[in-house]
Amino acid sequence: MFSQFSLLFLKACITSILAGAAWALLWLALHFWPGLAAQRAPWLLAQLGAAAVLVLVLLPGASRFSIFPAVELSTTPAAHVDVKHDAELEGFDGIDLATVKPVQALAWLGNAWLLIYLAGFIHASARCRRDRRIVIALKAAAQRLSPADISDHQALASHRNRLPPVFEVDAPVPPMLAGLLRPMLLLPRHLRDLDLDQQGLVIEHELTHLSRLDQLGLHMALSLQILLWFNPALPALRRQLTWAQELACDRAVLAGSTLQQRKRFAAALIAQFKMQQTSPAYAAMAFRGQLRDCVSARAALIRDGIAFHSHAAVRAASGCLLIALLLASVVLQPAFALRAVDTSPHPVNPAAEPLPQWLAPLQRMRITSYFGTVRTAGATPHGGIDLAARAGTPIMAPASGTVTASTDLYQGEARYGEVIAIEHAGGLRSVYAHLNQRSVKVGEAVAKGQLIGHTGATGRVSGPHLHLEIHRNNIKLDPELLLGSQDGTDSAKNARDTLRSR
Repeated sequence: MFSQFSLLFLKACITSILAGAAWALLWLALHFWPGLAAQRAPWLLAQLGAAAVLVLVLLPGASRFSIFPAVELSTTPAAHVDVKHDAELEGFDGIDLATVKPVQALAWLGNAWLLIYLAGFIHASARCRRDRRIVIALKAAAQRLSPADISDHQALASHRNRLPPVFEVDAPVPPMLAGLLRPMLLLPRHLRDLDLDQQGLVIEHELTHLSRLDQLGLHMALSLQILLWFNPALPALRRQLTWAQELACDRAVLAGSTLQQRKRFAAALIAQFKMQQTSPAYAAMAFRGQLRDCVSARAALIRDGIAFHSHAAVRAASGCLLIALLLASVVLQPAFALRAVDTSPHPVNPAAEPLPQWLAPLQRMRITSYFGTVRTAGATPHGGIDLAARAGTPIMAPASGTVTASTDLYQGEARYGEVIAIEHAGGLRSVYAHLNQRSVKVGEAVAKGQLIGHTGATGRVSGPHLHLEIHRNNIKLDPELLLGSQDGTDSAKNARDTLRSR
């Protein structure tokens, strides 16, 4: 079964990838403002933006703001389409034989992508759980330092009032904060081999992470990478966020330090990295996932000084770019709607079958746009009739039936506004669009003449009216075939007469 959601989700994922690619501007900006590398805000906002774009595209009604016209896609298999239908109905039944197979492929692609996404999400979650198990195992193997132990540890004693729970483990791991809501400080036992000043700088570095709440940003980035595992920009942005956090903490710790102190801190950094390389199991954890060349670059920056730019300017620029991407994701998204079509054999000219006479849905019937008329050259022929009506005019069921749709997102699109659809006997279906109030629910049986809603101007319209469509076996019919000839405006009559004269 073709899924409207799967196609929408595929579109949202593609939009998210494009949004992530747009943040490549940040790497370009690094060439002009090296201090951007030490700012957390742009790299975290970039990841949040990629996720926000995905959610925004999935929101009901988001496509109504698109500057592109909605494209309704039929999922009718070509083998079940009869091309010998009446010439008067050509182009009005919503079936384009040249695009049926591509549309089928697109629909199947959406379903396949949904399955692939779920598999990738499970795999990414499993990798996260594996890394978490490593940290849990380290904590289990570690010894928690008591207040007396901390007092005896000269490098820790000076930070006694700022320390979270401290654990020490005999393993070649980097010093780290572990945990989200109640973080702990995990220190390798080999840290004691460094001199006292180096130990103090390393511990101060980790406590700076704690005071800046960097663990929240890292956990958020990890969650976003799992959610958007398919987006190639996310791993790079997460690494850059980690790099920015490290540089910012280095800068804070070394503020006012001498050149000799910076060199000793850089030497401690490299010594720890070499120690961690002795254990492949923990090598990937070194310095929060940074590679060897990144560690060397960080050590060089520590020795030479870290560039810095104003937080306010960076945040303002990042915020403006984020807003621009969010707006672009909405107004530039293509609007698709899958229309499931009954594939069972049926007559190709439903007008040839006897049709019942229905009750007029409005007390006063005046057509402003007839069935099949084309308002502008190249436009899609009108698939129903538009009836003039003030907002709030009661709408009556023209025949008994069962409500199959009562929604503001008909066929996955918001362009129809508030919509009611009713299935009637004989394979007939009536659709009422742009309402401002719906008085019936899906599954409800309605009687002929029963109030079903009120007219309005919701969706993509210029004013209040009722758009009425009638289908038989998913082929659109002229509503006047069931309602009888109706009066119309002069402009509507002229458009109809022009159509008939062709």
